[in-house]
Amino acid sequence: MPLILAGCTAISVLSTDLITPSIPDLPEAFGTSISLAQMTVGVNLAAYALAQLVHGPVADAIGRRMLLVLAFVVFAGFSVFCALAPNIETLLAGRFLQGLASSVPSVVIILIIRELYDPQKALKVMALYGATLGVAPAAGPLIGGYLHVWFGWSAGFWLIAALALGVGLLVWLVVPESLAQRRPFRPGASVSAYGALLKSPGYMGAALGVSLMFGAFYAYITTAPVVFIEIMGLPTERYGLTHLAIIAAFILGNILASRASANRDACALLRLAALGMVMAMVVLVVPIAVGLLSIPLVLGAMALYGICLALVLAAGPLVVLNAAGDAPQGPASALLGSLQLSAAALAGALSAHFYDHTALPMTLVMAGLVATGSVLVWRSCAGAVSRAARVSGPAD
Repeated sequence: MPLILAGCTAISVLSTDLITPSIPDLPEAFGTSISLAQMTVGVNLAAYALAQLVHGPVADAIGRRMLLVLAFVVFAGFSVFCALAPNIETLLAGRFLQGLASSVPSVVIILIIRELYDPQKALKVMALYGATLGVAPAAGPLIGGYLHVWFGWSAGFWLIAALALGVGLLVWLVVPESLAQRRPFRPGASVSAYGALLKSPGYMGAALGVSLMFGAFYAYITTAPVVFIEIMGLPTERYGLTHLAIIAAFILGNILASRASANRDACALLRLAALGMVMAMVVLVVPIAVGLLSIPLVLGAMALYGICLALVLAAGPLVVLNAAGDAPQGPASALLGSLQLSAAALAGALSAHFYDHTALPMTLVMAGLVATGSVLVWRSCAGAVSRAARVSGPAD
């Protein structure tokens, strides 16, 4: 079953950037501008982020399994809608609607894992979830590129539709309902729940910290093609191969998280990952700041970052949901997902805005986000330890 849950996440995330290699050819296909073609990613991410805030309370009301199955059916339908789009306006509408449905797994899978497994097993399964969440955005452009060359821009949407139906069927047949007690869907109560979470220092510290460390990856994704191809002269057809180093790093991080789950709790693993990320940023920023830019340097630093990001994505959601305390878990998971995507959008925008035909702005944006996120998660974990000590009381 963990593989099915990971597959749900992979298809959801893969759909966001599978189309990116086709973007340069969309203006010719639809007779439109490159700026409108680029919006096919932005509108999807916007819907993905906003819809999660609704999916959380709905998951508490109708159950995790039912919402997940319905989402994959709708997701497949809107993917077909995109594949058949006759013009760019229809494609943009389809991408927005696709994002509304594809964001459900990002909310529900974390809840299912936390509710079905004990803490140690949950951390091990979350390691697989985290690796999937990291590998999918890196693999998307690689897979999408070959699909575009062989079959055209719509091929990715047909693939996603087929995968969504297949995984939805597996969820229906294999995954049990994990929610013990349902909560009626009341918009007012949902708003109150989000308000309470936003006012919770423990929850927001952990959620923002994890989101910023995750968002730094999108500063890299946004600017790395220009850095490798235009600045370092890497041939365009070989750029996709650079993602293999990051994919390998995520897989290694997944293995480490699985093994560490036996003797480390989620907070300890998260703090260790934060330290490793800071080290990766030092390795990346200092040489580039003095003019020592090279492909092995960037890939080596990003490999270390990727290992640590896999650990963050495994332990982080568990730490965040624990910090939510007695708050409804659906909204807590949904708000985390929305914050992660918001941080990713912010990171990409900052990296693009400050780009000056060097690699330094990208690395500084990444380092700033990682440093801030690391401080937040360390403080949050320290607060969790302090609260646990007060609850347990002095030893006899």
